[in-house]
Amino acid sequence: MTEPLDLLPPDATPSRVTPLADRVRARTLDEFVGQESIVGPGTLLRATLEAGEITQSMILWGPPGCGKTTLARLILGLRDVMDEPRLLEPEWQRKKVLPALREFYDELWVYGLPQICDPLEGISLPTSVRKKMVYTGYLHREVPTHGAPPRLPEMVNRPFLLVTTGGGGDGEGLVEWVLRAYEHDPLLPYPALLVLGPFMQAERQAEFMDRAARLKRVDAITFHGQLETLVARAAGVVAMGGYNTFCEVVSL
Repeated sequence: MTEPLDLLPPDATPSRVTPLADRVRARTLDEFVGQESIVGPGTLLRATLEAGEITQSMILWGPPGCGKTTLARLILGLRDVMDEPRLLEPEWQRKKVLPALREFYDELWVYGLPQICDPLEGISLPTSVRKKMVYTGYLHREVPTHGAPPRLPEMVNRPFLLVTTGGGGDGEGLVEWVLRAYEHDPLLPYPALLVLGPFMQAERQAEFMDRAARLKRVDAITFHGQLETLVARAAGVVAMGGYNTFCEVVSL
């Protein structure tokens, strides 16, 4: 009879000071109930785990409550740019976020670098929660070279300013400022291409499109499937500073 496969490190004996997620978590595959078809004897996952041949990455998919997080560590992802602490902390207190971070999450992934921003700076957090923070850095982006070349607006054939709101859900203020600048001074150094974003309200999209159409050196589109190409061609970028856009700007 083989020894049961322990899923937790030897020093992870449950105690009153151990987070609840660890205290109630099954410690061996044999303790799982109702998932015999997944982790029972002879299954692919069971054999792979017992042989020590698990891959670096695995996606566990299924409905809530089926035990995915008992096999995989539960991870919370945080944007590197969030609301001001004076606004964020009361909201987190109301939603009981801080106890959840302490009890239920093994790691807190911050999409960015500590040299750029600490999204939880100014928020009172216990040291145990701070130790869970892992900064992911920024993913390198490249201009796609496969497939048919993307259709590009005529404006990108000369130096231009790219204005992008990302998804567009919270980018109305940015577009408003840019349009006002060109309405005030139509001879600003570069023409501007506005990418409004697919999640901007349709009424605001229509308003911005109409205002851009009245300006000779401003063009506006809702979305472009290869924003990396526009970023690489632009003389400058005005953006919300979200993770994806920042990755594209620093890479290209």
